[in-house]
This record gives sequence, structure tokens and C-alpha cells, in this order.
Amino acid sequence: MGTKIMFTILLILFTFCNRNENKNNSNELFFAIDTTLISSPLTFNDIGIKISVPKKWDRLDLKKIEFHSINRIFSTNTSSQDTLRVLGIFADTLYKCYLFVSEVIASKELSYLLNLFDSSLTNMNKFKNLKGEFQKNGFLITQYLLQNQELVIFRLLSKSQNNRIFQLDYIIPRMFYDEKVARAVESSIGSLVSLK
Repeated sequence: MGTKIMFTILLILFTFCNRNENKNNSNELFFAIDTTLISSPLTFNDIGIKISVPKKWDRLDLKKIEFHSINRIFSTNTSSQDTLRVLGIFADTLYKCYLFVSEVIASKELSYLLNLFDSSLTNMNKFKNLKGEFQKNGFLITQYLLQNQELVIFRLLSKSQNNRIFQLDYIIPRMFYDEKVARAVESSIGSLVSLK
């Protein structure tokens, strides 16, 4: 499947999500989960979620990560750097694909943070973006698809049942974004469940 066709499908998906959001907030989005493309479920007790990551995306040791070197990845974050607590980083080091699992620590509600993020995107010319909202396994998820010539980023924000705001960032170099990677990311997102 060509890259243009994949992005057309994603555009339709996001348009569909936005239409359903206005009609009925309880619509659950279906994800085709291919278990051969994802790991066993991983638990993040702090934010009350369980998720499977794409296969061959290995967990990195947070103690060895120089966070100042990845600040540019989060330059479009909903809040300042010190309110984002990274709980896990997973990487396919061969293709430079990453998944960041983070908690957003903020005094404001999620809706305020989403509005803030929307405003910051309006002022950014470096990314084309699409936004959608959907229900999945009890979560109301806001998803952004951010793209430029170099990267494809899926950013998901939601609140867990223990009222923790969490953020998932799938970061893929555009040159390696193909059907298999798209299916692995879809399977990973579809595997998200609450611990409660």
C-alpha cells in the first residue's frame, strides 16, 4: 500500500472520528490488532494502563537517556517540559522509531491542556496535523497525527480511571513509515486497556 493511500485512509479515519464525536461521544473505534506485530502487554501502574508496544521496539534505560537531547521531540507538548514525566521509552534502534509513554502532571484539566496544545499547533508551520477523538476500552482519547518531511508522529492524550493524564507519542521517520509499521502502531494503540 502506497504512503499516499495510507495517509488518505488516516485522513478519512480522523474525519470519521470527528463526526462521531459530535453525534455520539460513546462510539468505540475499532482497531485491527495483529498480535504478531506487538509485544506482550506492559503495565504502567502510575497511570493505570496496560499496553503492548510494537515488536522489536526495545525498552530503553531511562537512567541512560539524556533528556535534553530529546527536547525537540516534545517542543509541541501540551505543557512545559518539567510537567511531562516520561515513564518509558521504547525504540526500534535500526529504524529510529520511538514510543514515549508519559504522565502529564498538571494542575489544569485535560480539556484545558488540549486547547493549549491546539493553540501551539496553530502557530507551528513545521507540522501538518490532523486531530481526532474516539473511545477505546473505556478511554476518551484525543489523537493528533503530526507530519513533516522527516517525521510522522501519533500523539495520544487521555485520562485514566485513576484520574492521571497520560500521553503516548509514536515517532517514526517518514522514510520508514510503511504498511507494516502503520499496522504495528494501530495494533499497539488498540491494545490499550485500563488496569481497573
